[in-house]
Amino acid sequence: MQAITIPLGWILRLGYMITGSFGLSILFFAFVAKLITLPLALAMQKNSIRLLQIQPKLDYIVRTHYGDRERINEEQYQLFKEQHYSPLSSLWPLLAQLFLLIGMVSVIRDPFKHLPGLADSFFFGIDLNLRQTDFPLMLLLPLLSGLSNFALCIVQNRLNPAQRRMRFWGKWGMSIFMISFSAYFPFVTQAAVGFYWFFSNLLGILVALATNAIYNPQKLVAPELLVPPPKTTKEDRIREKTRKAELSKLEESCISQFYSTDDKKLVFYSVSGGQYKFYSEIIEYVLSHSDLTIHYVTNDPNDPLLSNSPKNLKAYYVGEKRAIRFMLTLKAKVVVMTATNLQQYHLKRSIADIGIEYVYTWHNFTSLIILREGAVDHFDTVFCVGPHQIDEIRRTEQLYNLKKKKLVKVGYGQLDKLTRLYNADSGTNSPPQILIAPSWSEDNLFESCLDQIIAELKKGSYKIIIRPHPEYRKRFPENWEAIKNGYKNSVIIDEEFSTQDTIYKSDLLITDWSSIAYEYAFCTKRPVLFINTAMKVMNSNFDKLGIEALDVTLRREVGANIDKDKLSEIPAIVSELLSNPGKYRQSIENSISKWLFHPGRSGEAGGEYLISVMKS
Repeated sequence: MQAITIPLGWILRLGYMITGSFGLSILFFAFVAKLITLPLALAMQKNSIRLLQIQPKLDYIVRTHYGDRERINEEQYQLFKEQHYSPLSSLWPLLAQLFLLIGMVSVIRDPFKHLPGLADSFFFGIDLNLRQTDFPLMLLLPLLSGLSNFALCIVQNRLNPAQRRMRFWGKWGMSIFMISFSAYFPFVTQAAVGFYWFFSNLLGILVALATNAIYNPQKLVAPELLVPPPKTTKEDRIREKTRKAELSKLEESCISQFYSTDDKKLVFYSVSGGQYKFYSEIIEYVLSHSDLTIHYVTNDPNDPLLSNSPKNLKAYYVGEKRAIRFMLTLKAKVVVMTATNLQQYHLKRSIADIGIEYVYTWHNFTSLIILREGAVDHFDTVFCVGPHQIDEIRRTEQLYNLKKKKLVKVGYGQLDKLTRLYNADSGTNSPPQILIAPSWSEDNLFESCLDQIIAELKKGSYKIIIRPHPEYRKRFPENWEAIKNGYKNSVIIDEEFSTQDTIYKSDLLITDWSSIAYEYAFCTKRPVLFINTAMKVMNSNFDKLGIEALDVTLRREVGANIDKDKLSEIPAIVSELLSNPGKYRQSIENSISKWLFHPGRSGEAGGEYLISVMKS
């Protein structure tokens, strides 16, 4: 502490030399201390504003990777790195101010050590070196210190950009502690400390006003970012509490029922109600060709199977948090999942039954490039959609010296079902119907170039429909509402996800990197126009495999693709795609033969494998 107190003692001595008064030297000391800490206060203000400026991107990351804490941390770290922002940059000024505060109090508590020529410590007849208990009148100083700190907290809560976004307890939780500390500490120390603290708080108000004027949040930050999030009502809190109690009761009942059956189960695990469509072909085959019972575990309390499930399928609700422990203590023979990265994040292989065979089934038919590295490494078996997945997985095992998995040639059930439902004789529309249906990842069409695409299409006679990805509407409701309001009178808005008529009755699909492109093309045999936005790459080391991602290959085989800086060419390309249906139909049929296992029979392929394993 001497490294701090000795220089600070010189400041106090300089003040005494200038004023000849102990009290005025304390005022001088407080003034100089605020000048010293002003750059730190400016740094904190600037840092708070910088954080608010990137807050929309932070929110985007959280919504995009909701439930995946590891991915969120990784993406936020990359964002901080790109924006030259460090979360610790707010900590260093605070630590520096804390050390300075301790040093200042140490100097003021022992004035005779730092002021050898000090004759007395009186100021306006009050001995500032006395403790508060020795001079009842000086109880006023702790009170003034506390009140001045209260005034400082009011100013900071109204001006500081970070604190303006906080709700009541966020603002006042620490403030109440500081006010209490400001009143208590001068009470148990010398009167000089209370005198210093009172004047320092008043100067702190001036510093807050100065930093706010130099880095004004009103000019540097969007107004909506300075407003606290909406406060939940009492009724909302009661409803949420009731809902949680009901879900907890349902969860306990389901888990009890699950464990009441035998341990050698065939289990399907689903993270949402919408995932059944990826299992349906296999499940329906197993139920109709065997006497097996399927145990269907879902994280979604609104999963339709919980209230209406087919014979010999038992559905159980296990919430996302409880699922961590549930999966760790699971006993079964086979577990089928679409969730990736088993054993790497929150979902682990069971330690209660190490003989379980874990089967991964794809919910798309593209490449490992769209999955995180190691996504299928800890599965025993993978139901592959096409030969490209076998090549990629075997190459990964070779490259990283992994144990070989069982790779079963299954196909893609979702496509099989859609093909059956699709009316091949629906014909074409007049005028031609064009659907814009992008992904929800960063740089998707809605976020990057929707206005120009629609403007170019308006040059022709087309029926234009825009349809959001369900995740886009869920994660970015404000953005979607703005798009709806902007185009409600000029194009058709389709957000009826219970039907897919607009998709499979459209003459042309425009998308970015959404896998809907391949479902559409393989089902309808009609072409796709791809806009080359930033590719969604989850596995940054995919290039090490030395294999071109199927996502890239298929763009050349099932339609045309165009860069964002050439969108003016859209009318000509659309016209060419619509006028040559036979050309693209043959190319698409060739892609199906080349890249897809068992078209129309994926349920049989996957179901027969599971039946054989369960009966072995």
